[in-house]
Amino acid sequence: MRAVINKMSLKFESHSVNEAFARQAVGAFVAQLDPTMEELGDIKTVVSEAVTNAIVHGYADKCGFITVTVRLFEGRALELKVKDAGCGIENVEQARQPMFTTGDDTRSGMGFTIMETFTDKMRVRSTPGKGTLVAMVKVAEGAAGVTENAHVLEQAASGDRDAEARLIEDNSGLIWSIARRYYGRGTEPDDLYQLACVGFIKAVRGFDVSRGNEFSTYAVPKIAGEIRRFLRDDGAVKVSRAVKERAVRVRRLQSDWESRNGRSPTVSELAQAAGLTVEEVAACEQADVSVDSFERELSDGGRVGDLVGDEGMEERTCLHLSLHDALQDLPERDRQVLSLRYSRDLTQQQVSRIVGVSQVQVSRIEKRA
Repeated sequence: MRAVINKMSLKFESHSVNEAFARQAVGAFVAQLDPTMEELGDIKTVVSEAVTNAIVHGYADKCGFITVTVRLFEGRALELKVKDAGCGIENVEQARQPMFTTGDDTRSGMGFTIMETFTDKMRVRSTPGKGTLVAMVKVAEGAAGVTENAHVLEQAASGDRDAEARLIEDNSGLIWSIARRYYGRGTEPDDLYQLACVGFIKAVRGFDVSRGNEFSTYAVPKIAGEIRRFLRDDGAVKVSRAVKERAVRVRRLQSDWESRNGRSPTVSELAQAAGLTVEEVAACEQADVSVDSFERELSDGGRVGDLVGDEGMEERTCLHLSLHDALQDLPERDRQVLSLRYSRDLTQQQVSRIVGVSQVQVSRIEKRA
């Protein structure tokens, strides 16, 4: 069984505004595993789906508490649990079917399907009248780039200074990437690097090669912890007013990276490219999705600002209901694609993974509809 390296727990009331809070909090916490940006997006998405299910279905006509717990394990594995004490689910197997929903007609009923697709394992336990627990497990592949030479690790762990120096040199990129997270807190960069090296060597000396676990997963929190102890809790990471502008730049850098390397960058790789901390990149992920201008023109010639207010809310509700009615005449696969794209605001790539078709086919279905 893998050893737990860190854990967190959140408890909040079932207000819809708290879904974004849970999403960002879990994303920032999981960033220490150095997942790819795609993996981080998947994790945030399943948090949103699970919390929204608890709010909309678990506490449909009342307010209650939702608990989110996350445990991080060696080997870049994480366990996410979302628990409510709401009305529960009468038939779990039926609820897990695509397009099934007990909510209003504006919901697409794809929540469990999304959670199951974006994680490696999912289980649902529910008791009518007592609540629901959704537990998910995901292993982040990442690309930490840490030397995993067992022989050198064993030599360094036994006090071989040459082996220690070799490991530090081979992994200087990783050490610097963690040190850079703490720039701007009153400590010189070189001093932060030295602190990170101290944490790295402590990780080397405390690592048990015989257990067969990845050294990278063990080392990263050790390095960061050494710096944090020195800084004496210099304060929580705060999202600045410029985060939305950063998100646009980060998304552009991510696209360029994927074009050059043929894969999604890890959080630390993107942070290095953007000159930001890992926490800032995690906060930027999808931060630009909800950003819009009141002056942006809509397809019917109106403005986004026209949809704000009571009349706008009524108009949007009618639009959702009209979309729901229109979808009923389409084949099931087309309904799933359009529901995920326009009700969940997922990317074409995410939709293709859930439905099991190519991204090109998703695009064709949208155009055909």
